[in-house]
Amino acid sequence: MSVEYKTNIRAISRALEGALNDGLKETADDILDLAQQLCPVKSGDLKASGHTVPLGNVWQVIFDADHAAFVEFGTQNQAAQPFLSPAVESVDPTFRTVSRIRAIIQDNQV
Repeated sequence: MSVEYKTNIRAISRALEGALNDGLKETADDILDLAQQLCPVKSGDLKASGHTVPLGNVWQVIFDADHAAFVEFGTQNQAAQPFLSPAVESVDPTFRTVSRIRAIIQDNQV
């Protein structure tokens, strides 16, 4: 008598890595989109300088304009006009990935 145990854990593991990366990228894109909507516009340079960048297993939202930090946090002569912080706080990082993970597990059930 023999017992055979079949598992799809390796397939699930490989699929999860891709799903997590895709979900994190989409979350970063959502944060960027909202930050650009909230961004005060004088010349448009700040808004146009926003982009996402992969860094290892995470995605960063970056605004490259020289004055981005001054706008976000303010100076002694200028009140803060936060645009990135509210965007980060408004976007749920699990929203994009949970449904992807559930679908992978569902598709790989024995």
